[in-house]
Amino acid sequence: SLFAARLGDIASVDAPDDRTVVVKLSKPNGSFLSILSQVMILPEHALAAMPPETLATSTWWSTTPVGTGPFKFKRYVSDQYVELAADDDYRGGKPKVDVLINRYFESPAAAV
Repeated sequence: SLFAARLGDIASVDAPDDRTVVVKLSKPNGSFLSILSQVMILPEHALAAMPPETLATSTWWSTTPVGTGPFKFKRYVSDQYVELAADDDYRGGKPKVDVLINRYFESPAAAV
């Protein structure tokens, strides 16, 4: 698996219902929550047919990402920016901002 080295302490994972995931560790791991924040739950409907060894270099990440937040992916321009649009159907209500643009800069000085 793509993330196997980071997840070696996991003893079991269960999904008792459609909204709950229970992870049990084989030993205490104080950094597990941090590690877990670096690992994604991948959308089976989008990636099931993709061989695991090709995930890291796939263009899927920049062309058709799936998210769960208040914004939807709109476009990605390589080395320039990612544009997100408000999700009118977000469970927490429509965001107060219509568009978010995350620009990339070569250096901190260039961002000023």
